[in-house]
Amino acid sequence: MQKIKILLWCPVGAGLHYGGAGTNAYRLYDSASKDALDFEVTLVCNNPEQADYPLFKNVHRLGRSYKNTWLRQWSFLREAKRWLKENHAEFDVLHGIDIFESTVRPAFWAQSMGLPAFVKPAIFGSGLAPTKGWRRLLGLPQRRRRLIRQLSGVVVISQAIEAELINYRVPTRLIQRIPNGVDTQLFFPSSDGRASVRQRFGWSEQDFIVLFVGAICSRKQPDWIIRAAQGLMSEHKRLRLVFVGPEREAGFLGTLEELAKESGHEGRINFIGHTTDVAQFYQTADVFCLPSVAEGMPNSVLEAMASSLPVIGTRISGTEELIAEGQNGYLIESLEELGSSLESYMNHPEQTRQHGDASLERVEAEFSCNRVLSEHLRMFSKAL
Repeated sequence: MQKIKILLWCPVGAGLHYGGAGTNAYRLYDSASKDALDFEVTLVCNNPEQADYPLFKNVHRLGRSYKNTWLRQWSFLREAKRWLKENHAEFDVLHGIDIFESTVRPAFWAQSMGLPAFVKPAIFGSGLAPTKGWRRLLGLPQRRRRLIRQLSGVVVISQAIEAELINYRVPTRLIQRIPNGVDTQLFFPSSDGRASVRQRFGWSEQDFIVLFVGAICSRKQPDWIIRAAQGLMSEHKRLRLVFVGPEREAGFLGTLEELAKESGHEGRINFIGHTTDVAQFYQTADVFCLPSVAEGMPNSVLEAMASSLPVIGTRISGTEELIAEGQNGYLIESLEELGSSLESYMNHPEQTRQHGDASLERVEAEFSCNRVLSEHLRMFSKAL
């Protein structure tokens, strides 16, 4: 069988750099057995710092890295059209990540040139929704809706995103329901890992660790965790909050650090920053929390579940499909509900263990990378 030649189109880049959907795409393809690869991946991006991972046959960094967002996008699209004209025949399918201009328009060009193109919305409510300012004046979201209707397919990771696409009159025949996947060879529970990390950071085995993983920004609301836990930390001296991830919104990390100081428990609120070895922090945690405003299907929740953690999350796209209320976690809508969920887990260790076991069982049954990758390759094959 001839290998499927995949053109992975991810303007922000793909790899272990906390790029959200870009990281997920990298891990999806990298999870395959290296001895039985029936595909090869070439990456196109607009990230000058993109690494040359062994996974990629080639990496093409198009456009210039202007500080001005509009100029950077214009430069990328200009070069992308020329590059596709010269190179589209070398590939079997284009897999586009996200549905903004830098992905949808090149996907449409590729489709027009005879290269089947699929795109994947990463976050509910973005890319096709009405906007403000010059983008609204140019009608860019409306144009993208029209272009998407002419592609080979749209990969949908949540019910909310599917409903959104249908509302924008994307034909149901184009909608492919494939969830995000998680590499269970990379993310798994480990008692040795738990002990090692705690020893390295000076955290006690008796500490009850609440973990947040993701970009430090207002959309993900990590401040909710500090606010909800403030009172509990006075009563529970072993409660510890750990935040892992890079600052992606200027000044927001400072806001969190100030909240930590004001809480009076600064010594038990830890900010780790960016790390490429995030799996170890899942292994050392007791509960995972993501009180985000908007997601697609959050990678961090899947990674936490694969690590056998119960999950507390807001009722948003993707998260509400991963958390079975009272079985592997709790869905919350307020600081009060977040606080009571944390307290419930601290006071009922057997429940915490049972919910963690249920998380792992569900991931292994429905969301492993091997299963999700097979669905992608089957979808691509049908288009050839």
